[in-house]
Amino acid sequence: GVGAGAAAAPSSAPLPAEAEAGEISPVPSSQSLSEGGASPEDPGGSQASALSPRRVAAPAAAANTEGSVGNAQASGSAVEVFDKKQKLREEVAQGIVRFNLHPMKGLKYLSQLGHLALEPKEVAVFLHANADKLDKTQVGDLLGREREYENGFCYKVLHEYVQQLDFGALSFDMAMRHFLAGFRLPGEAQKIDRIMEKFAERYYLQHTDEFASADMAFILAFSTIMLQTNLHNPAIKDDKRMTKEQFIRQNKGISSDGELSDELLSQIYDRIAAQLVGGRVRQEPGLAAFDSQGA
Repeated sequence: GVGAGAAAAPSSAPLPAEAEAGEISPVPSSQSLSEGGASPEDPGGSQASALSPRRVAAPAAAANTEGSVGNAQASGSAVEVFDKKQKLREEVAQGIVRFNLHPMKGLKYLSQLGHLALEPKEVAVFLHANADKLDKTQVGDLLGREREYENGFCYKVLHEYVQQLDFGALSFDMAMRHFLAGFRLPGEAQKIDRIMEKFAERYYLQHTDEFASADMAFILAFSTIMLQTNLHNPAIKDDKRMTKEQFIRQNKGISSDGELSDELLSQIYDRIAAQLVGGRVRQEPGLAAFDSQGA
């Protein structure tokens, strides 16, 4: 017989078939029961413990925390991008201010900050892209510099500046309007000569059907500048203004390479008489009187 103080051995009944198949979870441990707030005597407590709200909410809380961190990082990145763009705008604006005071100093400032490669082609792109912000007198002075200035850098910029313009679909005087819209011609005749020489070369290469040589286009460019001065300078009396017939006659035989058509010269005269190429004419006579800066 079994003594009165001896405890009966627990039965080792087999688990239900559903548990062996994994279809139901085993009864949670006493620790989990206590966490769930159920007593060992309460069978329902085991189920409440297995579905404890704290256990279910823990993954969701972790996900929320990760989401908050991600949002904070994204917000921080957006602020950094904005700050960088703002700094870039401020530095470029400062570079333009310096350019308008001294072109080469402005270009070197932008180059030192890494915003502009100090190469002729890149500088020409910069001049075109910022034409509405740059001082047109300073741009014209830069483009008209002698070949020796800055080891020929400015002269190379002039070449690239003109190469980036397309005159293919434009008449001669309209091409001049387009060309001179981005800067003001300098007052010195030599600078005007260098600038208009490059214009003439470019226009000729795109209009070989009308012009026999670049020299012909170059001479006509000067003649057109003089015509504008003559027709629009208020200091010139009306009886001294050039007529269409005089303009056509003046431009006959300007080059041994060929002749310009009367129709072309007549159209140039009519358009110049109707509208200034650049906007206004200075009061002084001569080539320097031509002003490509709009009024």
